[in-house]
Amino acid sequence: MNRDKTSLRGISERTGLSPATLSRALNHCGQVSELSRTCAMEAAKYWGYRKIPKEELQIGVILPDNPKFFWKQLADALLRKLREANVRFELALVPQLRDDIQVCQCVQNIIERGAALLILPVADEMVATYLRTLNGSVAIFMLREYMELTNAFAFVPDMYETGSEMGRILAKRKVRRIVMIQDGTKTEKEWEDGLKKAFPVAASCPVLERPPDNVRWGGAFLARQMQQRNLLDIEALICCDGTTLFGALALHKLGLYGKAFCIGWQDAAGLTQYVQSKTLAAIAALSPEKLGERVAAAAIKYIQERTFPGRKIHRETVRIIVNS
Repeated sequence: MNRDKTSLRGISERTGLSPATLSRALNHCGQVSELSRTCAMEAAKYWGYRKIPKEELQIGVILPDNPKFFWKQLADALLRKLREANVRFELALVPQLRDDIQVCQCVQNIIERGAALLILPVADEMVATYLRTLNGSVAIFMLREYMELTNAFAFVPDMYETGSEMGRILAKRKVRRIVMIQDGTKTEKEWEDGLKKAFPVAASCPVLERPPDNVRWGGAFLARQMQQRNLLDIEALICCDGTTLFGALALHKLGLYGKAFCIGWQDAAGLTQYVQSKTLAAIAALSPEKLGERVAAAAIKYIQERTFPGRKIHRETVRIIVNS
């Protein structure tokens, strides 16, 4: 694909440096080797990369440097809409959202350059503590989770209704022998409450520890737990945020293909390809494109009118894909 050679990704293709490394080097945030920093600065100068002047910057966007699945599609839709509206924004890519120090450095750099609006995913406690020191001087749009901050607004999936719909699917199939994967997050708790309301059997089922986020080991981790606890005579494996694929892999590994199925919530766009497998009964997927477009629309309105969204928390509709 031929990209604009003055963009971060265009320069990345020409230098071999990742967009995240270029972003950290050009924005002076995060750890970058001196060689990479020099290469980034020289390439930006050669290809004509122009950093938006402080007085012109309107929106700062911080996203994970993940070229696949959910964040990639969300970023494409969000940034496309901002460009179409001629909004002046700057994107900072971070390798790990849980790296609080790096995220704080990116936030500080964007705020110091005069942005009126900050768009970022979840904020861990260290990042939230720093944001509270801003005393509402900048509007904050959060994705997926909400934290009580001045001038902060969240665009999150409607997990309670998603869990309720999952419960109705299970009740309709009249399953009784089930196992659930949990991780204890607030989002998963809302989903679980909706599930148990519509499907009370889930309130007393065995619970598995959440697997590591690794495609190679996640399924094996779940399969080992099920073997150790003799949980092989099941009809359904209920999966929480991000573990649906691991659940399907575990059932394959245990030879339960066609005997039991997974049902769960997975926000990774592209997982829908797995719905063709008999191992999966249903997947709940949030559309990253629609979420990106909605956040962009709210951001553009704020920049143009300084009008805040009407509610602190906006619940996004989650689509249920049923494998009949």
